[in-house]
Amino acid sequence: MTSVIIVEDCKQTRNLYKTVLDDNDFNVLSASGAVNEAKSEIISKQPDIVIIDNIMPEKTGRELIEELKKYNLTTKFIMITSVSEKILKKRDAYPDVEAFFQKPVDPEILVNTIKNI
Repeated sequence: MTSVIIVEDCKQTRNLYKTVLDDNDFNVLSASGAVNEAKSEIISKQPDIVIIDNIMPEKTGRELIEELKKYNLTTKFIMITSVSEKILKKRDAYPDVEAFFQKPVDPEILVNTIKNI
């Protein structure tokens, strides 16, 4: 079973992702809106996938991914952003991200993406 950690500061969005993933038999290890808490969870639980919001109050998803690189995790990242297409066009600036989505994310597409990573 694929393990997932969700890092999203909007509680409603975080709960939506968790429900969708639970309904599709993914093992959601945790869902957090606090970046430092999520970082500890990712390091200790080493999930298969992390769904991460790019813009959060404490730091960006990109900054968190950069910090996690030093732990040599095999975790794959899916980044979700509310920012316009500008960030999506800079795909090469995010080599550690497997997939990008702009909010709102179609739940079926998110599930299929995780299954194919």
